Amino acid sequence: MRAALERALAAHMGRPVGVVLRTGLEIEFLLAAMPFPEAAPNRVGVMLFKEEFGELCPVDHSLAGQTDKEVVPGPRARSSSTFPRA
Repeated sequence: MRAALERALAAHMGRPVGVVLRTGLEIEFLLAAMPFPEAAPNRVGVMLFKEEFGELCPVDHSLAGQTDKEVVPGPRARSSSTFPRA
């Protein structure tokens, strides 16, 4: 299914488009496991990646040095990073 969606989107957009698929159960799990229940919904973001990352998670690099962000990897993540970092 992913390949078919990627081909259709690439044909429509004129360039490759990556697709991330998750089951309804996986999305329900993400919602139930919300690590920031007290946070305003408009202040929480979820990033889904097509492929797993090892120690070089792109989120780690994009947030490096920021002290007002927190990242909690989900069950598919291999990165053990949590923020904020000093």
